[in-house]
Amino acid sequence: MILPKDATTSVAVDFESAPTRARADSKPFGSPEIVTGISGRLIGASLRKTEKELRSATKGRGRMLRFLLAITLGAVAGEAAAGCNKELLNVEGWSAKSMAEGRVEVSMDLRSMAPKPIRIIEALVYFRDALDEDIGSLPVERDAHIAVGGIYTRLMRPAPAHFDRLLKLRKQDVETHVCVFAVLYEDGTKEIF
Repeated sequence: MILPKDATTSVAVDFESAPTRARADSKPFGSPEIVTGISGRLIGASLRKTEKELRSATKGRGRMLRFLLAITLGAVAGEAAAGCNKELLNVEGWSAKSMAEGRVEVSMDLRSMAPKPIRIIEALVYFRDALDEDIGSLPVERDAHIAVGGIYTRLMRPAPAHFDRLLKLRKQDVETHVCVFAVLYEDGTKEIF
């Protein structure tokens, strides 16, 4: 419905009959109304805006929603937003065992593809299911000394609680990758991704 530029609208919210809905009131424009909540408190009076005022009032909200969507997508992307190298370490294999009190032990075998021996590393191993749902991530030990082409085994005992999914899933239904954020090689050179 398109309103003339000089038209005004009036909206009332009836919390007692439908707490989650607002309805347009059929009373004449400009009639004073009081909106009360379930407790009977005064919440506000009628809203009277022209179409132009409504458009200008909501213009910033669209920009804000787009901004929040961009931030959310960046946070969900995780390692992509932070910058990482997915080539330096590969997951050769992993296993999960049940421990006492419902805890899980996760072991990971990581192969170095780095051109030099690694002395210090900042990295996470990500686990996702076959439908691309995040299971979680586990850190690589920071002071892990890993030879060129060598295999490093990381044992997490206990792993966070949500890793119990690894006990239920088939190995072929779990995808893994390693995200390396920074590395210090034995010769003292440093790479930050």
